[in-house]
Formats: sequence, C-alpha cells, structure tokens
Amino acid sequence: MLATTIQHVMRQRTLKAMLLGMRPVHYWPLLPETVNGSQAMDVVAATTATLIGSPSPVVGPAGTGLSLGASGQYIRLTENANLPNLRTNGQNFSLVIFVRIDSASTADVLIGRDWSSSGAGWSGVLLLGATGSLVARVSTGAAAADTGSAIYPTATWTCVGMSHDHANLRLYIDGVQVASVATALAVDFASTGRSWVINRRFENLNGSLSGAAAHAAAFDRALSASDFLAISLAGRNGAR
Repeated sequence: MLATTIQHVMRQRTLKAMLLGMRPVHYWPLLPETVNGSQAMDVVAATTATLIGSPSPVVGPAGTGLSLGASGQYIRLTENANLPNLRTNGQNFSLVIFVRIDSASTADVLIGRDWSSSGAGWSGVLLLGATGSLVARVSTGAAAADTGSAIYPTATWTCVGMSHDHANLRLYIDGVQVASVATALAVDFASTGRSWVINRRFENLNGSLSGAAAHAAAFDRALSASDFLAISLAGRNGAR
C-alpha cells in the first residue's frame, strides 16, 4: 500500500511538471501541498483561489485533488492587477481540468471565466448535469458559440479540455476531440476584475457537481490534439 501511494504521488508530480512545462498562464494543481485552509495556490501567477463551501482534500490511489461533494462547494478566483490575463493576439486560449463527476443535476460552469463582472456571459467548459454531457462555449456577452455536447464518464477521473484558435472551438475528453464548432468570436480577456470558477452555476448560483477536481490550468494559446493527449495519458497514470 505504501509503495502504491508513493508511486501515485510521484506520478502526480510528473503530471504537474508536464503542465508547468507547457507554460500555462494559470495553474491550480488543487493538491494538498498547494491548499491552505480556504485558499488554493495558483503556482504560476503566485496568487490564490478561494475555496467556497469548504471543499476537502482527497488523497490516495483512487484520486488526488479537492472533493466537490456538496451543493455550494466551488472554487473562485477574481482577477486583479497582479494576475496575468489571457491577453493574446487573436484571443486564442485553452483550458484543461481533471475531474471526477459522480453526479450533477443542473447546468454548471465546470471551469471557465466570467465575461463581465455582472455575469453577462461565460467562456469555458459547461457541465450539463441534466443530460450527463459537456459542452465548450465562448462568449462575448452579446453573442456565444457552443460546440456540440458529448457524454462524460462518471465516477472516474477524466481529463476535460477545450481550445479556441479564433477559427475553431474544440472540446476534448480524455485526450480525444469529441466536439467542435467553427467560430471567430473574440473573447474579452483583456479586462481585469473577472472571475475564474470551478463548479459554479449560471446566475451566480451554487454548483451541483458531486465529485472531485484537480490540475486546472489555462493557456494563452490553442493547445494541439497531441498536447491534450499527452496530458490525458500522464493523468491516467497519476490522477486516477
């Protein structure tokens, strides 16, 4: 058992090193060593996210990260002048997160960013709990584009990702592209004062996801299919 736990920890560190090597602009490992009370460290931007509703650490061979096992538990980080934004030419960006979805009953933002301080729109991966599916979205507040939806696995660690290259929006599950849509919408990532969230419902309501999350990252470019596959394969040996 001890050998298995040590091996699991080493694989987690390998996955962390891989993600850092891909140069994210935000990276919340959500591992016990990066969580202190109600704060989760962003190891790239050197700031913290706030844990709402007391998500608890989950450690062991079955999974490592933060438990999101009760309604009202979510993770939020409001950007400020000291936190890098996704200011990129063409507004290309990618998101990735490892998540274990045990159940979900409503439409939530699995991982994403508020378009405006009033909640006018979201860009990120949306969890459609009522249908057991995921969809990627980009929004300018006035307009939005969604990929088609894809069924997500339940009760197992899954790597979920999305990329937007200012021409196509793509959704990935376990390193495989499962949906896409052509769109040139330019997401406003240049303004501060917006919120990054994990497990948060629309209209500023609490999320309904029951499960766990780990290794959430944001990139200021569109990751390739091979990038998502490499992250997923590393996670299969480390985050499950």
